[in-house]
Amino acid sequence: MKLFRGGSVWRKWDLHVHAPGTVLNDCYGGATDANWETFCDIVHSSDVDVVGIADYFRADSFFEFVARYEQRYPESEKVFFPNVELRLNEAVNDAGDTVDMHVLFRPDVSAETVTKFLSSLPAQLSDANDRNIPCAELENDQQYWSASVARGDVLTALADTFGKAARSDQVLVLVPANNNGIRGSAVERKRNLTVQIDKMVDAIFGS
Repeated sequence: MKLFRGGSVWRKWDLHVHAPGTVLNDCYGGATDANWETFCDIVHSSDVDVVGIADYFRADSFFEFVARYEQRYPESEKVFFPNVELRLNEAVNDAGDTVDMHVLFRPDVSAETVTKFLSSLPAQLSDANDRNIPCAELENDQQYWSASVARGDVLTALADTFGKAARSDQVLVLVPANNNGIRGSAVERKRNLTVQIDKMVDAIFGS
């Protein structure tokens, strides 16, 4: 273990960064080799020490990024977390925005473990046989745009994947404070939903 003898050190963390090829929010022009190289270079040259690589209902871009980054910068000490971004089937603010929920896995999580979680988590979206589609089986933009999940199903999938007692050692669950988050409402029912979501999560994004 490395010892720091200079006292407390403040380090910058950004746990919500989308990478090339992310579904629904790819502002890079696709997951080309050139775009990946540029993205890796920007992350490496930034003063952010810990980065969460986010993707909707999956973590493909995290594993792709880590493989490319470590090949390009093998001596880097930056730390990367996979951030699986979900959309709850609940709206608690007056604008009617559904709440985004972020499941932050350990940096050393395997792709198989993330797939197990997503296979255990049904989307509020059914196929032709009226079967709820697991998040791991979402296939196209229409399904990703349409999908949402229930809070109770998230908890069940986490317990199925890690066990109830092990959750805090394996994942953190976060929601934003603003925009697609738990910003308040004067409506009592929505305020109660906000409280219930707050009880479930480990941390809140926001200023």
